[in-house]
Amino acid sequence: MIRVNNLPLPEYLIYLMESNLWVAPKDQAILFELIGSLGDINFRFLNISEMASYVEQNRFLIDEGFGDNYGIQSSKLLGHPILDSKILDIDLSIVIADNHNEEAITLDYRNSIEVPRVMAQVGDDDNWKIIANSFEEFFQKING
Repeated sequence: MIRVNNLPLPEYLIYLMESNLWVAPKDQAILFELIGSLGDINFRFLNISEMASYVEQNRFLIDEGFGDNYGIQSSKLLGHPILDSKILDIDLSIVIADNHNEEAITLDYRNSIEVPRVMAQVGDDDNWKIIANSFEEFFQKING
């Protein structure tokens, strides 16, 4: 089991990484449509060390008072669960993809540690939205 942010990566994601199949699609039109991206800058799918570095980046943003600008909060710092799905709980999530528009795709573990849902934040909207109920569903949607 591989963990990032003290959370287990989905087995299917680990399989894709080990098989060198965890790569962003060359034609990202389906991905852009799924998440509602402007589609002007392609996403990159992150490796484990890049995912881990996002954990630190998100903590820094919150510590510096910029969490609201990115729709992120920490349930540990707040002392209670974050129930609003439009806000990303950095303590129960792992960023798995991003682009240079500061758009991101993340695994969200609030509902289940075993089967995280997939959420995205795109464009100038700081709200996060659920785009798939599991990682497997997300990967199937973007690969047809």
